[in-house]
Amino acid sequence: MAAPRPQGRTWVERLFGRHLRLGTNVAIAALAVLGIIAIVEAISLRHSYRFDLTANKRHSLSPQSQQLLAELPQPVKATAFYQDTQVGRENAKDLLDQYAYASRQFTYEFIDPDRNPGLAKRYGITSYGTIVLESGDKEEKVLTAEEESLTNALLKVIREGKKAVYFLEGHGEHSIENSERDGYAEAKRAIESQNYVVKAVNLLTEGRLPDDATILVVAGPRKDLLEAELAEITRFIERGGKVLFLLNPEGPASVAKYLETYGVQVVDGAVVDLVSRLFGADYLMPVITSYEPHPITKNFDIASFFPLTLSVKTTDSMPERVSAQILAKTSPNSWLKRDMNELKAELRDEGRPLLNEGRDEKGPVSVAAVATVTLPSQGAGEQPMKRARIVVFGDSDFASNNYLNLSGNRDLFLNTVSWLAEEENLIAIRPKESGQFFHPVTADQEQLIFWLSMIALPMVVVGSGVATYIWRRQHG
Repeated sequence: MAAPRPQGRTWVERLFGRHLRLGTNVAIAALAVLGIIAIVEAISLRHSYRFDLTANKRHSLSPQSQQLLAELPQPVKATAFYQDTQVGRENAKDLLDQYAYASRQFTYEFIDPDRNPGLAKRYGITSYGTIVLESGDKEEKVLTAEEESLTNALLKVIREGKKAVYFLEGHGEHSIENSERDGYAEAKRAIESQNYVVKAVNLLTEGRLPDDATILVVAGPRKDLLEAELAEITRFIERGGKVLFLLNPEGPASVAKYLETYGVQVVDGAVVDLVSRLFGADYLMPVITSYEPHPITKNFDIASFFPLTLSVKTTDSMPERVSAQILAKTSPNSWLKRDMNELKAELRDEGRPLLNEGRDEKGPVSVAAVATVTLPSQGAGEQPMKRARIVVFGDSDFASNNYLNLSGNRDLFLNTVSWLAEEENLIAIRPKESGQFFHPVTADQEQLIFWLSMIALPMVVVGSGVATYIWRRQHG
């Protein structure tokens, strides 16, 4: 008779059985983790997203650059000529990564010019750190790995031709060749960086605007325009031309009267703004933070400053084929000083402007307006309606060399030029300033950080280890 089977399992069965179960569980868990990782990786390849937690969004492109990249009509390739260990290579790679992330049409590669001298010679590379952008048969070199430079070069390689912007002269306007405080040389360079051609035109001597004119800028005229000049501007508008008027208090009456034919009312005087003092500015330099909905001011939340501005409104009744709207207003703590002589006397005697309840106009005061003129159809058949565009600012100094780079002045000016040219996405991008940010820590906070990092956290780790050891001893 067979011997009876011992009760329970032998130590061998218990040992190997436990190890088998443990190994099986580990294998299943490992396979599950690998499966999850594979699924997450597959999803991330198709639906990736980046988060920028820096205070000034230094690792994110501006909305304008993102919009331009999202609308790329054709592939663009960037070739960055950097040595493998060159200082600044990682920063350039990070910037190009952002461009490639924003558009699948944008690709890039790094080339070491020392290892590939033939390729460097082909592109005419004379200095390390040069980035070459190519699209079709166009090519642009960028010497600094900055967003503004790269985006401006991107505009040039994808854009067909160059549109011309003409500045009127002959009436005391700001000169685009003047590099002094009140000149417009900086404005000229800013427009040219957007791949426009900028020139001056004198209608008194030339008689008519050149055929290639896209935009006419009338920047701070001090004398009246002649009837023949205004008639030529009208013909330009009726051809679908775009005009930017930048005016000043006590300016020529002929221009103010002319603008009424396009639904824009110019109210002479000077805007006084108490809020400006909070920014360290003069009473007569109102801060503009209220913008009406319009493509020029879409997502525009930067303050702009207008040194000595009059008021610009829309007329009560609109002329035929014209639509107009207010673009920007001053704060409620402002007012329009109607009598300039009274203003000068107050500044001389009181040291500050005073509100005349019966004569002055309380704020908010509108200081900019836009008008659109629908032109009659030309020829037979259904054709898209052509529209002329007009923008009027009550101040011309905000775009001068002295103030163009103050706060949002530059962006507002260039946004206006881009809208007039019907190229809203071609807007200059200001480079982001990187910086270090520190949070002050009090003595109590220092003690808390010490106890959490040096005492509490290590004790939690040790305690977790001891608890795990005891549990395994009891259930092993």
